[in-house]
Amino acid sequence: MRAERVRRVAAISGLALLLLAVAGVAALLVLRVRPQPAASDGGRAMGTVGGPDLSGMRTYESRDLGLRFRYPGHWRLTENGASREPEGDYLTISLLAPSGTGTAPRGPILLEVVPDPQGFTAQDIANMKWGSAPDTLTVTTETLAVAGRAAVGVSVSETRPRRKSLYTYEILAVLRGRMVRVAFSSSDASDLAAMRTELRRLAGSIEAY
Repeated sequence: MRAERVRRVAAISGLALLLLAVAGVAALLVLRVRPQPAASDGGRAMGTVGGPDLSGMRTYESRDLGLRFRYPGHWRLTENGASREPEGDYLTISLLAPSGTGTAPRGPILLEVVPDPQGFTAQDIANMKWGSAPDTLTVTTETLAVAGRAAVGVSVSETRPRRKSLYTYEILAVLRGRMVRVAFSSSDASDLAAMRTELRRLAGSIEAY
């Protein structure tokens, strides 16, 4: 059962990387984006959050999953997929910043929620995904905290013959029986600093209840 769940997590992560690549191309065509509410039975985007630190921010909340987070109000939020399985609800959200917004990443950030990680910690999941990485990958990890729980930040550099290298940064956390993954990929190494900043900011705003 645990092995099957690990395969499920790996398959979802593989699909997410494909969505990142496709959405990254689409991001180049975006000229102007307005904030939109998420279209979901269980989630919604709410108006600007008060307080000096959160000016211009919006809040997404899924009552079904007991999860909320904040994101810049000028970003476009889209639910790429949501499904209800016997073990719980799965959710994938993409966040896309318009072009030319300073340090904002060029492509989308993905936030995934996978239920019931069978007692695995964030470090366990990182080890299963990247512990036996091929020689074409360079992987470094760092210890973080999300919603007061231990989390792992993973930087991955993939060398691809006759193609541009691919750079990925993801944050993994296990919150109230659910794996939460926030990730960004790009073929431009200069995006690395921006992706780390934006992912840490987003992950730092996550609340699980």
